[in-house]
Amino acid sequence: MKKEYATLSDEALAVRVQLGEAAAAEELFRRYEGLLARARRYGRLADEAQSAALVGLWEAARGYDEARGVPFAGFAKAKVRAALRALVRGEQRTAAREEGGEAGRIYLESLPDPRGERREIEERAAFDDRLQGLAPRAKQLLWLLFGENLTQREAAARLGMSQQAASAMKRRALEKVRAGMRI
Repeated sequence: MKKEYATLSDEALAVRVQLGEAAAAEELFRRYEGLLARARRYGRLADEAQSAALVGLWEAARGYDEARGVPFAGFAKAKVRAALRALVRGEQRTAAREEGGEAGRIYLESLPDPRGERREIEERAAFDDRLQGLAPRAKQLLWLLFGENLTQREAAARLGMSQQAASAMKRRALEKVRAGMRI
C-alpha cells in the first residue's frame, strides 16, 4: 500500500476509489474496520451482515460526491446502516413468509443487540414504511430537502414548482408521516 494514502482525508480516498485505485480502497476499508466490525454482532446473520456492511461501505466510496460538502464518515455510516437495515428487513420478510406474520418480529428479537441498534433499525424501517404511503413527488421533495439538504427554493426549482407549493407539499407529507408515528 502506498504511504501517500495514509495522509489523505477520507473524502480524498473516496475520490481515488472512484478513479479505480485499489490501494485507496484498501486504506479506506482499513480506516473503517470498526464500523464494519459492528456487523459481526448480528449473531446468526453475522456473515451476511459483514458482507452487507462491506457492500454498504463500497457503495459509499463509489457514490460519494465531495462537491456536496458532506463528510464521508457520516455518509459511509448511513450507507452501512442502510445495508444492514435492508438485510434485517429481508430476513424478517423471509421468516414471515415461511412461518407466519409474527415470525419476522420474533426472529428480529432473537438477534443480539449490543448497542440498542435493533430499536433504531426498527424505527427506521417503520419510517421507511410510512414514506411508502406518500405520493412519489412528495417523497422526492422530502429526499431533496432532507437527503440532499436543499432549501425549499432549490428543491422547488428542481421539481418545477413554486417555493410556496413545495412548502405546502412538505407540510402535508410530514403530517401524513407523523400521523403514522406513535409520539
